[in-house]
Order: sequence, then structure tokens, then C-alpha cells
Amino acid sequence: MINALIANPSQNYLIDGFPREVDQCTYFETHVCEAQNVLFFDCSEETATDRILGRAGGRSDDNIETIKMRFETYTTKNLPVITYYEQFGKVRRIDANRDILDIYDDTRRAMLPQISCMIGPKASGKTTLGNALCKRTNMKLINYNEFLREQNLNDCDEETQTVALIKCLSIEKVPRILLEDFP
Repeated sequence: MINALIANPSQNYLIDGFPREVDQCTYFETHVCEAQNVLFFDCSEETATDRILGRAGGRSDDNIETIKMRFETYTTKNLPVITYYEQFGKVRRIDANRDILDIYDDTRRAMLPQISCMIGPKASGKTTLGNALCKRTNMKLINYNEFLREQNLNDCDEETQTVALIKCLSIEKVPRILLEDFP
């Protein structure tokens, strides 16, 4: 997995169940790439147990005793990963004790899109840097002034312009957007 990530640095990846321990976090970020964010499905032991026991075609060791041991391992080894990433503001906490469709909606909102803004004077290098960042990290660069021109919104009031941008961003499929010259 690590070799594939190194060979394709501009791709986006969603890695399920990794890292499981803090030392894996630091190794991964030092030798492969920085995690942009971490989806944390916060689920009680009771809810997890009910779901595991209720799933069809589960594992052969899906029993109360084994589930308790798995949750204990999760608490002692995996939760420190969340604490590690929380200090960098990268954790997107999802309440996973609810209906699966509600969990899906929150997950989608947590992932799509993430927006960073670049603001600076003309000739500051932001467009050049923005294009290079987008190419390297699979972001999409949106120049706000070009967006207004393309959408014929230059003569509209600020609220109309902002609502149009929000609508555009709400249907965007690219996971990360670099927004230049907004507001």
C-alpha cells in the first residue's frame, strides 16, 4: 500500500482502518504523505455489538467475548490515533450510533468539499503556487473573479454572488478546492 501511495502522490485515497496506532501515524506521515483528515466514526460498544451480532455472513468469531476484546483493543490502541490527529484539527467526528443514512449524510458533508482560500495582492505568486498545489494534491483551483465572470455575476449584488458560489461548491465532486481571491 505504501509503495502505491508513493508512486501516485497526486491521487486521493480513503484508507479504512489505518493507522491503528500512533507510531503508524508518524511513520506514514514521515515516509509517505500527510493525512488531510481523519473520519472518526464514534460508536458506542453497545451499538457496535448489536450491529456485529446482527450482520449476515459475519466472521466466525463474532461472539460477545471476542467483540469485547476487540473493543478493548480499539479503546487502548486506536483511540490514541484520534487524539493524535485532533491536535492538528484533522478529525471529522461522525456520530455512528444513528441510522446508516444519517451517518452517510454526515460523512458526505465531512468529506466533500474541503475548501482552502488564498488571498493576496496581484503578482504575489498565489496563482502560480495555487496551480502547482492543485496539480500535486489533486485539488481544484477556483478563481473567484473568473467564476463571477463565467457565471455572468459581476453586476450582481454580493449576496447573489455568494449564493451562486455556495450552490456551485455544494455539487462539486472534487474532494478539495482551493479558492482564490474570495471574498
